[in-house]
Amino acid sequence: MTIPKTVFHLMCLAAVVPAAWTTVVAQSVRSLVNAGNDLYKDEKFSDAEINCRKALQTEKELVQGHFNLGNTLTKQGKYGDAVKEYETAISKAEQQETKAFAHYNIGNSRMKEQQYQEAVRSYVDALKLNPNDEDAKYNLSYALEKLKQQQ
Repeated sequence: MTIPKTVFHLMCLAAVVPAAWTTVVAQSVRSLVNAGNDLYKDEKFSDAEINCRKALQTEKELVQGHFNLGNTLTKQGKYGDAVKEYETAISKAEQQETKAFAHYNIGNSRMKEQQYQEAVRSYVDALKLNPNDEDAKYNLSYALEKLKQQQ
């Protein structure tokens, strides 16, 4: 099984607040995200989780914030919570690529929980959005094999 794809980077912000506050809020969220990115890269996943949650307190609609939080939770083995964050990212995302990555990561979380039928569904959803994703194809095949063994 391949590792979850991570799209852990600085995201663009669009806040509807007065101009002075926009700068302050954007800098605050940006610094939290940057710090979270560094912590994630240093494999300090619980600290990265804290930064993601703080960024989301400031900017609740932050798609990448939910996606990144899902990644940190996955790394900590909190697969159910990670799935919820990926699902939130999917519901808020506009970009197909982000949705495909989130479906893929949900599939990986479901595989870790040995929920093979749900994993299959997630990989299929990822492939509907990105039919050329070789990792999703491989993992779908693997999940189908595990599902067959389970039955």
